[in-house]
Amino acid sequence: MKKITFITLLYVLVSPIILAQNLDIRNFQINEGFGNSYSSGTQFDYQFEIKGNYGYSRIDLIVYYESVSSSNEIGRVYWNREGDDYLNFSSYTIKSTWVTSLINYNTNPSKKFILVAKYAGTTNQYTYFIPEADNDGDGIPNSQDNCPNEPGPSSTNGCPIAFDLKFDLEKSTISSDCTNAGNCNTTLDKTVENNETHSLSIDGRSISISSVIENIGSITSASTKLKFYISENNTYESNNDIEIKEDNISAIASNGEYPTGITNISWFDVNNVSVISQGS
Repeated sequence: MKKITFITLLYVLVSPIILAQNLDIRNFQINEGFGNSYSSGTQFDYQFEIKGNYGYSRIDLIVYYESVSSSNEIGRVYWNREGDDYLNFSSYTIKSTWVTSLINYNTNPSKKFILVAKYAGTTNQYTYFIPEADNDGDGIPNSQDNCPNEPGPSSTNGCPIAFDLKFDLEKSTISSDCTNAGNCNTTLDKTVENNETHSLSIDGRSISISSVIENIGSITSASTKLKFYISENNTYESNNDIEIKEDNISAIASNGEYPTGITNISWFDVNNVSVISQGS
């Protein structure tokens, strides 16, 4: 008698197993206009960044206004409720979503919105405060900005840095054939005061100016430029005046000085222009 052996093979369909990890969410924020009021029944948009491999798991997202309570719930989303999406984010990825608001709310400064995220038996909260208005966009809120409509650094409480560099005429001198002949003052303040003109002739004579830039402000100045021009009158005219030198003036400490100037500017350096005037 033959012995018959039955062999049964059991095939088990094995789904990929994802070990639960901590929910990694950051940068929750709302995408609504600031300083507005919204009624229930309107669309509420928000976003956050998420990273990690959550497989086919479901993540519940509930948004609250001001505090976590049923009466303050704006709305909720059961993300991947059907388990038909594989949630895997190798790097922080922006997730934008929306709900129909269950309550009235506003987006005035300092109002608080809370995102409660539930995943794999854990619950995390993320809070977003509406920032204060910043009219000039300098990063300093209006309540702390002494000049809310003009951008400026925090060092001046949001106000523009006032022009704090001075071309010191009293410490600056000029020399030319005019001064050599004893017909003109060497100090620029006296030249301006007496309305004297230093001429640059075509016979090879030259003009030199030794000048001083002062920082009369209360803070260190930013770097700037100083330009010297040949002019035929006491008014700067961009179309007519010729630039003969540009100096880069580095930062100057408060009450500090920076010496600069031009030396031996001759007729050959300025082509056919023959007159230089010193104005205020």
